[in-house]
Amino acid sequence: MTYAQFIEEIRRLADQGETLLGTPGTNESQPFRDWRHEAQSTVSNALDLGFRLPGKFTSSIKPYRANWIGCTSADNRKAFNRDMADSVSQLRYLISQFDKFGPPETVPKVSVPAAPLTAPKKVTVRWLIDNVPVKVWFVVVGTLCAAFMLGVAAGQYGPTRTLIGNIEGLFKWSSPSAH
Repeated sequence: MTYAQFIEEIRRLADQGETLLGTPGTNESQPFRDWRHEAQSTVSNALDLGFRLPGKFTSSIKPYRANWIGCTSADNRKAFNRDMADSVSQLRYLISQFDKFGPPETVPKVSVPAAPLTAPKKVTVRWLIDNVPVKVWFVVVGTLCAAFMLGVAAGQYGPTRTLIGNIEGLFKWSSPSAH
C-alpha cells in the first residue's frame, strides 16, 4: 500500500464517520463497530508499514459513551457524538497534511542486526563489564543477595541450627591428649 492509497482509505473512513454522527445508535451499533475496527486497523497497518503519520488517531482509547453511573441515553449520545467528531477530526487532519505536504517519509521498521559477539580468548572482568548488559548484572547481584538472605533466614530457624550442629559434630577432631 502506498501512502496515497492509505489517505484515500482514510478519506472514505472520514466520510463514513461523519455519516455516523447523525444516525441513531451509539457505540453499540454494528455500523459504528465496523467503522471503528476498520479505521483502527487501517491506521495500525500504515504504522506497521513504516509510515510516519503527522498526527495521532486515538480511537482505541476513546469510550464513545458516557462513563458515569446514572447517565441517560441522551448523555451517551452526546458523548458518542463528541468522541466520534474527535476521531473524524483526527482523520481529516491526516488528510489535510497529505494535501498540503504530500506523503511523509517512511521509517524502515527493520533494524540491521549487530555483529555477533565473539568471546575473547581470555574472559576478564573488564570484558564482562564492557559486554554484559546491566540487566544481567542486576539479576546476578539480586540472585546472590537473595541466596544470602535466604541463608541468613534459614540459620535463624531452630531445626536448621540443630542440623548444622549435628554436621559440625561429625567433623570435630579430638586430639590424642584429650583422651
